[in-house]
Amino acid sequence: MTKIFNAFCTAATGKNGSEGFLSGVDCMVGLSFGARPEGEGPSPVNLALARYMIAESNRSHKMLPGNPELPIIAQGEIADAIASIDEGFAAKAIKHVIRGEPSSNGGGGLDSYGVLLDAKRWMDENCLEKPILAGHAHHIGRIAAQAYKLGIEDYAIANDLPDSFDKKSSQWWTRSKELWMLREIPGVFFLWLQGKI
Repeated sequence: MTKIFNAFCTAATGKNGSEGFLSGVDCMVGLSFGARPEGEGPSPVNLALARYMIAESNRSHKMLPGNPELPIIAQGEIADAIASIDEGFAAKAIKHVIRGEPSSNGGGGLDSYGVLLDAKRWMDENCLEKPILAGHAHHIGRIAAQAYKLGIEDYAIANDLPDSFDKKSSQWWTRSKELWMLREIPGVFFLWLQGKI
């Protein structure tokens, strides 16, 4: 129940009660926030998330001398944004990309639960179990609750996740904090009823 309460609080405040840096992290999982129509390239929000993931990977690599970069599992929009910033880093660090049509209001498309389900499967296949979870500051509470529900019990979340919104997003609920809360607050309850949180 604490994870669900945190998902509500994070949706409203963008503060996640971070677990900080977890010793022994072995990968990073990045979920997108919003999307741009086909052909417009990465959204500013997903570019900010990509920059965050690159910086966090570099920071983690420095803290773990002698270890390779953390393998990154990324939703398609995040993988594309990382590649648009640094193709070499993307080729080296991104190990698994999860693609699908972005979620639509009322269901359909690839949602956060589907991304995490695929990420968990890939982590299990590759003996990985302690990710850094990366996502939008107002989304990360639900990401953490859903990851936990799927059996990802040890993870790290940083405090400085991107928290901007994209007024041109193709997903109306990611265009502003107010629209996000309008959808997310009842959405968390609905996901709980579905057993997805």
